[in-house]
Amino acid sequence: MPTIHIDFNTSINPCVLTPKGEFAPDTHSIYITCKSATNPELYTKQKSWYLGTVWLGHPNLGTIERSKLSKIMTEISQVVNSVVEGSHGDLYAIMIERLKKISEEMSARLPQDCTPITITKYNYTEGTLNNIKDKLK
Repeated sequence: MPTIHIDFNTSINPCVLTPKGEFAPDTHSIYITCKSATNPELYTKQKSWYLGTVWLGHPNLGTIERSKLSKIMTEISQVVNSVVEGSHGDLYAIMIERLKKISEEMSARLPQDCTPITITKYNYTEGTLNNIKDKLK
């Protein structure tokens, strides 16, 4: 069955460097990938493992230290399955639901002034999600 993968980006790359330390950006990058072994048709069509980056965020997310968000994302990676499996037609919808679950888990672990974490509007206005959807067709 075709699969795609969600990379939780537990290293928090990119991050914001300040004199006070390393912090998360206002949006956290989640990478969507495929592997030749689990989705050879898509991998061959794309000629790459990379499908796109989806940003989850909140305007106050940048107040969180990089190490704290790294710990949170590592915890979430143990709770939310990173492998999205389904027919080619279903992969996108399943991926969106999984991203919403990651957002909910982030919101539950972050201070209230940094929530709710959402799939940012940029993903919709700049076509990021549509580009991934088109690749999955």
